[in-house]
Formats: sequence, structure tokens, C-alpha cells
Amino acid sequence: MVERPSLAANEIGLGPALTAERVRELYAGLPYSLIVSSLMAILLAALQWPLVGGGVAFGWLGLLGVVQLARVGLALHQRRRGAHAPFRALWHFRIGATASGIAWGIGGYLLFPLTDPAHQAFVAFALGGIGAGASISLACDRVSVIAFVVTALLPVALRYASLAESMGWAMTALVLLYLSYLGTNAVRTQRRMDEHTTLRLLSTLQQQRLDESEAKLRHLFELSPVGITLNRLDDGRFLEFNDALLLATGYQRNELMQRSYWDLTPSEFVAEERQALADLRRNGRYGPYEKFYLRKDGSRFPVLLHGVLVHDRRGRELIWSIVQDMTAARTAQEALRLSEARWRFAIEGNSDGLWEWDLVSGEITFSARWRALLGYGDEVLHGGRVLCGELIHPDDRAATEAALMGHLAGDSPQYEALHRLLCRDGSYRWVLTRGKVVERSEDGQPLRLIAITIDFTERKQLEEELDLFRRIVDSAAQGISCTDAEGRVLYINPAHQRLTGFTLEEMRGRPLAEFLPSANQAQFESDLATARSEGGWSGQFPMARRAGGEFVTLSHLGVVRGRDGEVRNLFDIFTDHTAELERQQALTRARDEALRANLAKSEFLSRMSHELRTPLNAILGFAQLLETDPDLGEASRDDAGEIHKAGQHLLGLINEVLDLAKVETGHIHLSLEPVVCADVVASCLDLLRPLAEPTQIRLEAEVASGAAVQADRTRLKQALLNLISNAIKYNRPGGEVRVVVTVAERVRLTVVDSGIGIAEQRLGELFESFNRLDAEGGPVEGTGIGLVITRKLVELMGGTIGVASEQGVGSQFWIELPLAESVQLLETAVGEEVPAPAEQPSRTLLYIEDNPANLKLVGQILKQRPALRLITAAQGRDGIELAQRHQPDLILLDIHLPDQDGYTLLAQLRQQPATAHTPTIAVTANAMVGEAQYASEQGFDGYISKPLDMGAFLALIDRTLQGVNHG
Repeated sequence: MVERPSLAANEIGLGPALTAERVRELYAGLPYSLIVSSLMAILLAALQWPLVGGGVAFGWLGLLGVVQLARVGLALHQRRRGAHAPFRALWHFRIGATASGIAWGIGGYLLFPLTDPAHQAFVAFALGGIGAGASISLACDRVSVIAFVVTALLPVALRYASLAESMGWAMTALVLLYLSYLGTNAVRTQRRMDEHTTLRLLSTLQQQRLDESEAKLRHLFELSPVGITLNRLDDGRFLEFNDALLLATGYQRNELMQRSYWDLTPSEFVAEERQALADLRRNGRYGPYEKFYLRKDGSRFPVLLHGVLVHDRRGRELIWSIVQDMTAARTAQEALRLSEARWRFAIEGNSDGLWEWDLVSGEITFSARWRALLGYGDEVLHGGRVLCGELIHPDDRAATEAALMGHLAGDSPQYEALHRLLCRDGSYRWVLTRGKVVERSEDGQPLRLIAITIDFTERKQLEEELDLFRRIVDSAAQGISCTDAEGRVLYINPAHQRLTGFTLEEMRGRPLAEFLPSANQAQFESDLATARSEGGWSGQFPMARRAGGEFVTLSHLGVVRGRDGEVRNLFDIFTDHTAELERQQALTRARDEALRANLAKSEFLSRMSHELRTPLNAILGFAQLLETDPDLGEASRDDAGEIHKAGQHLLGLINEVLDLAKVETGHIHLSLEPVVCADVVASCLDLLRPLAEPTQIRLEAEVASGAAVQADRTRLKQALLNLISNAIKYNRPGGEVRVVVTVAERVRLTVVDSGIGIAEQRLGELFESFNRLDAEGGPVEGTGIGLVITRKLVELMGGTIGVASEQGVGSQFWIELPLAESVQLLETAVGEEVPAPAEQPSRTLLYIEDNPANLKLVGQILKQRPALRLITAAQGRDGIELAQRHQPDLILLDIHLPDQDGYTLLAQLRQQPATAHTPTIAVTANAMVGEAQYASEQGFDGYISKPLDMGAFLALIDRTLQGVNHG
């Protein structure tokens, strides 16, 4: 009785073979099963034709034919593929069997007559027969059997069940039982067939393996480089041996067959040989041990012996021995010993770090220089840490390990890696490691690697510095060229190529001077000579473009000297200076044009000031005289007052327009000094009270104690007067104006009114020139430039101006200025009228003026000083003559005279002994900023502008005459 295998086919490695055998059997029986099933299908369709009709019968036969043809195609495809992919072929067969079963199931359903029991039974019988045949032909694969019979017979069972009668249910049960039987039988049949096939395959496999093993052993025995022998234990005669033993001993095969191992053993080794044989009988093996064998020629050679005790079929004791010729090994050992000695000497004497890695034992030997390089002494350093681990910088580990592993695998001729190693003191040093596997096993596995480690730190630093320098030079916007000592081009950067159009290939090795305009080449050689002798040269120089033309460069020629001080290289760093030269020329032209425009504007302003103020001088002067004339009637004095008022308004408009022009052209000069806020505020309120009284507007001040700003007193007063006058003019009757001064990091002067206010959306228009916010047609006069001038003056003094307003409630305008560093209280009499001295001596006053109206006005004003005698002259030369004749105590001199200007005339007066020290006051309609300072520098003792303020005019005359001794 055959014993059933205890292991499944897959567990002993026969799964694929078993599957291939199953596929072979399935496809081998497929043609016969297709033919039989086709004939039965035709017979079934013919018998059922009368009951179900020809269309149904033919339709089903067509469907079955398509399935059968598909299975034929799969069979042919499998035959072409052979035994390739058996599992896929098996599943293809199972799918075909399932499709065939479905086709038969459809036939059973369609050909099943509902009213003829006999034909119903025939259909069931036919399908049962088909199922039985399938279970036989497909017995080796239970999946195919079950898939076919279930899909083929289950529709018939359903048809019987649909009859809903006792016979139908009985037939249904029979069909299902039949299905169960076929499925169970398929499982059992496949198991038995698998066991039988497995045993057959296993037997075949074992025999194949036995044959292969015997062939391998024989092959190894014959080809082994080590001697192998089979000897009898009792007398030592040779029974079997390989060619390696013949080669080592020098015998022929027939000669050695007549000898024993005793014939090859020197006499001194007989005792040792007997002891080895005793060990063999006791332990079943002997060795390894070394001794000498005798060659055929009588010479000796070392051998290493070891063997085992075996018995042949007759029970004789035999010895299988391995006889290894140790001649080459001993020679190699001696050579290795010498090589290692030399290697140790090389390791210790080399200036670079050396190390050797035994990949079998894992031991690494480091030279003293290697350890000294990293600062290690006798510490134990394991190879893993050195080669790919903790000592290698984390950023370098992956690349270093990849290079090492690639070389060990034979992908590269040598191992080379540039990486950082951790020193004992915690720092890292760059090293270049080059190594090579010097010994590999027969199968190519690396056994020993020798490497050298070179300190690369300084070179790496130099490379990084050189790379940084190169990247800087290449990315520089300036053109850079480098030549040898003779001026031949070695290198140009991309900017040089871009600016000139010449490439490095075109210029390399050629004199740099060749790429300059021909007219400038000689000068360039001279400049190079200057650079060589003086260490450098800088200046502008023309340079040629490859496409034609030239451009101006701003160049610096420098030299690079060697250790001996000799010039090694020259370099030129330059920029395209053409656009800059054009810009400078354009700026020069613009500056000259601006200077001319400013000069013309200054001339215009000076002339406008003079031409406008001259007639106003007469208007305002005579109006003031009329207002103070006691003989004039009340109505006439009122008329004169209106004239005076209108003239003052016109003068204010002129002053504002001229101030705006001065500010915008920069012709205004400030004198910043500490200014006490209380004095300025009080002075402004006193001046503007007459403006507020007609509408009963209250003027109040709240000034922080000691508040002082760094400002120009006159311009600060001008700004405050403008803000306060606006607050009065645009207020409501009976309203209020408050000036509040607060001190924080800066001083804020705020003018608060209770007036009509300004719409928030229009606050941005306040500081636009000539924009009065639609107040042009109202009762309040103005130009719309006061706030513009105020803001510019405040900003020139380093301050800011701001506004907040609410329509119908009022407005707040504020000025913020820097705190004064120190405060010096000064009393001033500017604008105050000085009464005539109680006892005024008789004085002579000369007034040189070409305008008759101004002469008449001054004459009328001086009537308030009866002690003064006035003489006049209309031209400069007449004035000099009168001054020489009368020697006046004071001279009033107009700056603009028809024959000469006042400054020239003053110089002439100072040259005359009689008038060299006579006080002289400039009286002019030119009220430009800086005019008074200029007049003082030219020698004038006083300055007053037209239109004349009668009180200020008389006060200036009185002060000047007080300093004159009367003889």
C-alpha cells in the first residue's frame, strides 16, 4: 500500500509543477470534450425543436458555438505559450469552463418544455450526462467541475421549481442532489489525482536531484585544486584520487595506484601518522594536521591533511582524505608577512593618514598620522564610525557611504570621497579619502580595502574663497578683465562681454590694447605702465564695441604682484560711464538753466517789488497825512481812512504774493533762535484787537509757563498773525478766538475759533494756492495764499501745521515747533512809534529820490519834526554835490536812481571826506528777503522799505540821529 505524502505540493516546492501538469491534462482532453458536447447539443436542440421552436434552438446553438470557438482559441494560444505562466492558463481554462456551463444552463432553461414531462426529463437527462462527462474530463480540477455543473444544471432545477407541483419539486431536489454529488466527487477525485501526481513528480524530482548531486560531486572531485584520495585503512593503498594529487606528487595514475600513503610519508612522520590513524578509528575522523609528503623525484612538500572513516558495501574500512599542497600557501604567507612589514612602515612614515580595513573581521588599522590629523590618540575607533557613522559630518554621510558602497560593489574603480571628519576637539576637518579594494574573494566579495586620507581643509577653504570670488566677479555689474604681466588677456567676466560684445575666446591671449579704439591704444599702454610703476591707475577711458562705435568707461587699472614683488597680472575694472556723463551734462545744463531762471525770477521779483511799492508809498503816505491833518473834515478823514485801508490791503496782497514767490524759489532766509511764545502771542493779539473789535470777538490766550520755540521770530509772528486774522475774519459776531500754547516733546500753538467751520471733505483744499473754498464773493477779503505761505514758513522752521474743524462749531489750526534749547528774553521795539525827543536840536537831512511824489510825501511826514531841515535831489550826481555843500547830518538814499544805483552812490559818498561818516539810510521799494542784510553789508546805517510806515519811519530817523554828535 502506497503511503500518502505528508506534505502538500506547495510545501515541498512542487506547486508550480503540479499546476503545470494539471493545465496539461485539462487542455489535452479539451478537443474531445468539445466535440462530444457539440454533438449532444445538436441532438438536444433537434429533439426539442418541435416544442420550443426553431428560433430558440438555433439561437442557443449559436451562443454555444461562440463559447466553444472561444475555448478553442484559448487552447491554441496556450499551446503557443507552452508551459509559460501555468497559473494564468489554469484560470483561463476555468473561465472557459464557466462560460460553457453558463451556455448549457441557458440551453436547459430555453429548451425546457413547460407542458411535456417526457421532454423535460430528456433535458434533465442530457444536462446530467453533460455534467457527468465534465466531472470525468475535468476531474483534475475541482474548480472547473463545480463551475461547469452548477451553471449548467442550476437553471433546470429552477425550471422544475417553477412548475410548482409535486413532481417538479421532486425533480428539483434530484437535480440539486446530483449537483452535490458531482461537486463532492470532484473534490475527492482531484485530491486523489493530486496525490498521485505529486508522488510521481516527487519521485522524478528526487531522481533528478540524485543524478545532479552525483554529477556535481564527480565534477568537484575531478576539478578540485586540492588533492582528494580514497585509501584502505588496513594497508593504506590508494583506491581513488583526483588529478590534483597527481600534479602535487608527480606520479602517473597507474603508478600511484600501486602505492600507499606510507610510500609518500617520510620516516620521521610515521609515528605521527599512526597516531592520526588511531584517532580516526576512535573518532571517525582525523586532522587537520600538517606534515610532508614525498614526490616521485624524492623531494618534499608540505601538506595539510584531514579525513573521515567510511565503510564500503562489503564492510571494509576506507579513508576519504583531503591532501592540500601548502607550498604556495607557505610562500604566500611569507610574502604577506614581508608585505605587512612594508605596509606598516609605509603607514607610519607617510605624511597623509593611511588606514586598512579587513572587511571579513571588520578590523581597521589607522596610521599614527591619521590619528594625529584628527587629534586622536589610542582611542578605539570602530570602522563604522569612521567610514559612515558618527565621525562623518551628517551632511556628508549619505554621499560618502554611497561612494564607499559603490566601490565595494564593484561599480567604481576606486573609492573617493570629499567629506568632513569630526576631530577630537569637536571641530570638523575637510579630508579627501581615496581607497581601493586590494583583495576580493572568488565570487567578487571585497575582503580588504586600503585608503589614504589627505587633509583638505586649507585647500577646501581656498576653493570656497576662489569660488566665492569667481561668483562675485561673474555676477558683478562692472566689466572686469585680467591679463598677464604683458597685458595679454587671460579672463573677462560676463559684464565685460556684455558691455563690449567681445567674447573670452576672441580676446584670450591677445593684448588688451587691441580692443580699444586705435587712437587711444598708445595712451592705454602709457596708463598700463603707470599702473605697473605706481600700483594702480584710475580715470576715464574710451573703449571699443565689437558691433562698432565706442563708449567712455570709468576704469581702475590694478596690479597683482608675486612674492618677489614682480608684477604677475594686471586687471581692469570699469563701468560704462557714458550715461553718467550725459546725465552730469544734463544736470549741469539744468542747473545753469535753473540758475538763469532763478536770477530772472529774482530780477522780476525785485522789479515788481519796487514798481508796486513805489506808487503805494505815495498812496499810503499821503493817506496817513490826511488822517492826521486836524484841518480836514470828518468825512474827508474817513475817506482818507478808506484809502489807507484799501492801500494796506493792496500792500498785504503784494507782500503775500511776493512772500509765496520767495518761499517757492528758496529766496527766503531764516534766523532760527529761541523765541518766547508768550511775547509773540501777546504782540499778535495786540496788533489784531482793532480787527476784532467791530464784530465784538473776544481774543484770549492760554500760554504754558516758560514755553519757547526754536524759530525765526518774524516768520513765526507772520504765521500766527495769519491764523489769528483768519479766525477773526471767518468768525461769527460776538464769537471767540483763543490761542493755546502747550508743551510736550514739541511746542504746539493752537488757534481755536468759534466760527463757521469747514466741511471735513474740503479740509484738504485749505493749503492750495488761491483756493478760498468758494469765499471769493463774500465780504471777507483775501488772496487764498496766506495758509500756503504759513505752512511753508512753518516747515522751513522744522515744524508742522495741522487743522481740525466741525462745520457750524468752529475750527482749530495748530503749529508744532521744536523746543528752544535756551531762552534769552529780548525786548524789541519793532513796529512801535517813537515820539520825538523833548528837546530836538536842528538837523539837516538830505533825501536823494527821483520820484516827486515820494519826495513830497517825505516832506509832509517830516513836518512832524520841525527841527529837521530837508533838502532833496532827484539824481545821484546832484545828491553828491548837495552833500558836499551842506554836509547833512543824515542822508536818505533811494536804491533805484535814474543815473546810478544807491549802492554805487553810497560808495562815492564814503570816498568823500565830508560824507565818509555821515549816517545813510536806504529807502527802497525793493523788499526782497536779504535786501536789508545786503544793504548793511554795503555800508548803510539803516534800511526801510516802501510803502513807508510813518511811525516806523520817524522812529528810525530819531534813533539814527541820536547817535550823531551835533557840532
